[in-house]
Amino acid sequence: MITILHWIELNQNFFLTKSFFLYYRLIVFLFFSIICIITDMKHRLIPAKWIILGIGINLASWLYFDVTAFISCAIGSLFIILVFFLILLWKKNSIGWGDGVFFIFIASLFGGFFLILTFLLSFWLASLILVFFLSIKKISTKTKIPFVPFIVLGTMVTLFIGFIA
Repeated sequence: MITILHWIELNQNFFLTKSFFLYYRLIVFLFFSIICIITDMKHRLIPAKWIILGIGINLASWLYFDVTAFISCAIGSLFIILVFFLILLWKKNSIGWGDGVFFIFIASLFGGFFLILTFLLSFWLASLILVFFLSIKKISTKTKIPFVPFIVLGTMVTLFIGFIA
């Protein structure tokens, strides 16, 4: 314990940099993603209290590091709320609010523009995989599918595209 505190004391400037903030965001994303994938696959629920806590922590850290990025996160969150509201008006019970809350979590973590690509990739990847499972008759059109794994997959593809670009 003393060694960790000593290391933090020696490297305290690192904890105030944007590179630390990038690592922080990746760790937070992985932590909440694992929790949400397990609960979505097992119970078809997303732990909203945990995700709302994560959204609050993310937005507070954006306010500390970069106010313009905070605005991007807020715009992305409003965008996803509007999109999910329209989806639920168009076709009830097609997607849950928990998935929308998880998308807001992604927006609060990586920003609004990142969210748009993640949103599109998530639906596209889910469509590809589900069409395959429908064609081999592993699922039917009435099967309820957990969507969080596809959101996480879309987020990871978007992160990979961002890192190589």
